[in-house]
Amino acid sequence: MIYNLAYESDATCIAQLRMNRSSFTKLCCILESEGGLKGTRYMEVDEQIAISLHLLAHHVKNRTIQFRFKRSGETISRHFPLFLNAVIRLQNVLFENPEPIAADSIDWRWKWFKNCLGSLDGTHIKVRVPTEDRPRYRTRKGEIATNVLAACSQDMQFTYVLSGWEGSAADSRVLRDAITRKNGLKVPHDLLIIFLKYPKYFTVVNMTSNPSGESYNPKRPGKNKHQWSTIEDVALIEALMQLNNAGDLRNKNEKGFRPGHGLKLQQMLEVSLPGHGIKAKPHIKSRLRTFQKLHNVVHDMLFGVGSSGFGWDSEKKLVTAENSVWDEYIKTHGDAEQFRYKSLAYYEELSVIFGGDRASGKDAQVPADIVEEIDKVAIDNDESIGVDGDYASYGQDFIFGSNEENSKPKRRKTESIKDLSQVIREATTILGEELNNASNRLSKALEYDEGTEKRMKINEILTKLPGLSMLERHKATRKIGCDRETTDIFFTIPDDEKEVFVKALLNGDI
Repeated sequence: MIYNLAYESDATCIAQLRMNRSSFTKLCCILESEGGLKGTRYMEVDEQIAISLHLLAHHVKNRTIQFRFKRSGETISRHFPLFLNAVIRLQNVLFENPEPIAADSIDWRWKWFKNCLGSLDGTHIKVRVPTEDRPRYRTRKGEIATNVLAACSQDMQFTYVLSGWEGSAADSRVLRDAITRKNGLKVPHDLLIIFLKYPKYFTVVNMTSNPSGESYNPKRPGKNKHQWSTIEDVALIEALMQLNNAGDLRNKNEKGFRPGHGLKLQQMLEVSLPGHGIKAKPHIKSRLRTFQKLHNVVHDMLFGVGSSGFGWDSEKKLVTAENSVWDEYIKTHGDAEQFRYKSLAYYEELSVIFGGDRASGKDAQVPADIVEEIDKVAIDNDESIGVDGDYASYGQDFIFGSNEENSKPKRRKTESIKDLSQVIREATTILGEELNNASNRLSKALEYDEGTEKRMKINEILTKLPGLSMLERHKATRKIGCDRETTDIFFTIPDDEKEVFVKALLNGDI
């Protein structure tokens, strides 16, 4: 099988493995000598590589590979990650060390780019992620993808790759992470990174004068500029929280807000702030963008990559950290300096509204990081490749069926099988309990909920309690409305005692 696939002819090898016989032989040698890939008693290195290349080239299932190569699914699942680990270990061989263009270069293509190390660009690669993570991986084109940064030298050889960032992450965040991480992109501060792909948007980034890596383009206030007051901010945040609690702000597991949310917010503000003239466009839209930017800055300090040492003071609404932590972080995140002594009063509410869409980069890795992780796991677990089933044993099971049942002596029925009546009684009892529970759930779902009117009045009553903050009111509305017994108790308590009851409920005292 392997001979016909990889060694018989170049045409077959290219069609099945996407490379000719010479390239396949060289890849086998380099993966065995440099990547640490080893053969086993029943599977040589070339077969492991051929199976992995065939799987990647044709995107076939494990069961298809089982049939074509006559190997068990467990064997294929065990050897494919070993092949990938071996490829990752080739980073020092495959990645080229960048050399800057000499000042006296006479090459007509590159003499204009003195000291240039190469070019870099990002690309989106489609991936499959858990449902709850899709908002962070959804790109501006609506695809679920990961953002990959790659750099190459003048002769089109890769010098650096950073993968794993969520598709919604901006290129500037990925670039900043690549430059600041331990095994990151090494760029001398006296050199320039030149982006060559888009001349129309040509940008030169000097990491010394602009540590954040982001361009600054000041704009003059437009004729529709609205100066938001504290009262208006509070009203807008409260309207956003009401829409979010009602499930009308965003679709589940989707990035961004629902269409028409601006008009709903405008109508709510017209009721709470009559005469202020706040419109969905451009006022609310612009303010939401500002809120999101402020939230992202604080969120990245608390939960971002390489931002350890920061904390949050929920009473003062301040980001807390040692001066040394602040100084080091501000070197690469200039926009965070504004919150060193400034509070963000609505951060908790903004986290509820915007937190689910913010890319964190927690899964971003470079090959060097992966190699370190692989080596650590190998040391901890004393990794060794076990003996897999060979062609003969698997082929016998695959074609003729197993004789295991006939080769072992049969045990007595009294030792191998439980009493049939006992099994039936246990199954009947379990089935009866499940049917009873399902019937109760169905009855509760179909019956009319008499407490609906009460739950609709909870927020209205809590608004009249002066001692509750906006966040406490929203938490209490959710906590009381989710439990029918708590709702009934809340409405039986006198009005002058309701505030004490709510605070005790939020603190967990009752």
